[in-house]
Amino acid sequence: MRLYYDTDKNGIPDGAEISNTLTNGNGYYIFNDLTAGSYVVKFEKPDNYYPSPKNHNGSDGCDDSSDSDGDKMLGYSDNIELGDNEHDPTII
Repeated sequence: MRLYYDTDKNGIPDGAEISNTLTNGNGYYIFNDLTAGSYVVKFEKPDNYYPSPKNHNGSDGCDDSSDSDGDKMLGYSDNIELGDNEHDPTII
């Protein structure tokens, strides 16, 4: 997982990577101590693994914390806007 600023809020990274991390055994990850701002996350798929469809959660389709939010072609999330001290666990 790679994190980039998206200052113009177009879903495309603006500049160099600002942080990176790995997922745990359940596929969860975290970027700590982010300031308020606009970001995009780059998802990197391990060989022989496939992400779940974007914004899809099986039968009920309502739990955004258990689907994939990465674009299948480029692997970037949509623009993520964080406020001061905000925590958003739904960008998977």
